[in-house]
Amino acid sequence: MDGGVWAQTRRPTEAELGSENTKWSRVDQHLNTFPKGIGNGLVITEPAALFYIVSAADLTDKGDTVDIHVYSKNHVMKVQLKVEEMTQIKVDYLEESTSGKRAVKGNANVRRISLDGSPADPGAHEGDFEFMGLQGDINLYVDQKTRVPVQISGKIKKAGKGNVRLQRVVLK
Repeated sequence: MDGGVWAQTRRPTEAELGSENTKWSRVDQHLNTFPKGIGNGLVITEPAALFYIVSAADLTDKGDTVDIHVYSKNHVMKVQLKVEEMTQIKVDYLEESTSGKRAVKGNANVRRISLDGSPADPGAHEGDFEFMGLQGDINLYVDQKTRVPVQISGKIKKAGKGNVRLQRVVLK
């Protein structure tokens, strides 16, 4: 084996619903090997890390890009994050910090960052990249001042285009 991802999934039985996931007894474990086109030493993350990456990466000016490899749905995808434009969107969320809570409501200056995913193995036909149940033209909107992702948009299967908006953020 050249490399792969060891996956462990835990699920509760009917009697374990509501208990901590470490106590769940239905455990599925398996190794997914990488396709031959993917070399050793490649850094691969899970999809939720993209929220952190868009906040921390040097994605400030139109045209800036970062390439990330993501393991999603048993496939390795190469995802390019690209600043498409600076724009404004409406926001309405609760911000919590050590100094207290405050409502953030109104227009926010944001960077629209596109997520363009394709199979990491050029010969593979692994389907479209999906993120948070969205596919197609996926965009993250990141507040220019706080660098907090405040909205994500894309296509929702069988429902059409949709947006997921930030409801609450805890700043540390």
